[in-house]
Amino acid sequence: MLQLGITLFLLLSVAAIVRTLRIMRLGNALQLSALAFKIILNFLGAALMLVTGSELPTTYRAVALALIFFQFLNPVALTVYFTPPKASPMPLALSVLFAGLMMPLLLWYGLIELGLLASHPIPVSLFEFHARNPLNFGSWSILYKILTPAILATLIYQQLTHYRVKGRGFMRAKLWELIYLISGFARSIMLVALLESVPGSFETAYTIVTTAIGLSLFLDTGIILVFASSRPVQFYRDHGLHLTGHWSPELERIVTEAARPEHLVNSKFQLAELAHAAQIPSYRVTQIVSQGLGIHIKELINHFRLRRYDALERERPKERKKTLLAECGFNSYATYYAARKSK
Repeated sequence: MLQLGITLFLLLSVAAIVRTLRIMRLGNALQLSALAFKIILNFLGAALMLVTGSELPTTYRAVALALIFFQFLNPVALTVYFTPPKASPMPLALSVLFAGLMMPLLLWYGLIELGLLASHPIPVSLFEFHARNPLNFGSWSILYKILTPAILATLIYQQLTHYRVKGRGFMRAKLWELIYLISGFARSIMLVALLESVPGSFETAYTIVTTAIGLSLFLDTGIILVFASSRPVQFYRDHGLHLTGHWSPELERIVTEAARPEHLVNSKFQLAELAHAAQIPSYRVTQIVSQGLGIHIKELINHFRLRRYDALERERPKERKKTLLAECGFNSYATYYAARKSK
């Protein structure tokens, strides 16, 4: 019955995450790969929960080794997805270095386990299981218990400092990421405490590990599904704007019109032209943008002018800057630098 419940929960978790990925409309292939990796990790975690036995069985050992292999990539996936733009690359560098060192050593140990290579003290001391304490996977786990919370704590700090908007607080569009990281940090600390205090018998260890992994899967799925599919997240990913108030169809229409290239190329495109394009009175346009985004109309239009300029610069790096600025509605370098400075 327990196995059936775990299996059903796993299927629901994967369906929820896949649905969320579609809602989020991720355009970054690297970030999409990072989240897809989290699904694989959850699969292996559930598979480990489905393996039972009164002693350390071969199946449990094989699944655990596979899970360990992917766990080395977990800090890499976290740093790829959650590192803010222009933040320190040090967490990613440390994660890649750790994975690059440990994964070949684990493969070496796997070949020894299969009898293809002679035993060697380095991989054996790192990954050898202990029959009396199945939660003791070798000395590598000590490094992992230190590295993972440290990486998560650093990412939390980067999120707090990077996505806090002056006078508006933390960005609602990034709230789910912050909660996800805090949840992961808390669980990593609790797991370390569990592994240090759990008795050595396999039955007790299995019960505690399955409970911890099940809770982890539940929290991961819940946080991603609730927060990543929320309106502020969608709005930020679609428009790059921080939604400070309530979303409305009128706000969506205003923002959509403000982002159209045929409007932005006109350097005289301001409030009156935007109101006419959105078919909303000027005073209402100002009110809706102020309440929903907490910015002025000029800031809204300049936001999309700058986004269009950055996109054109990536597409046509050899084009003259003055030509690109004209296509974005900047009639001089001064207006461009003023918009960039106030952003």
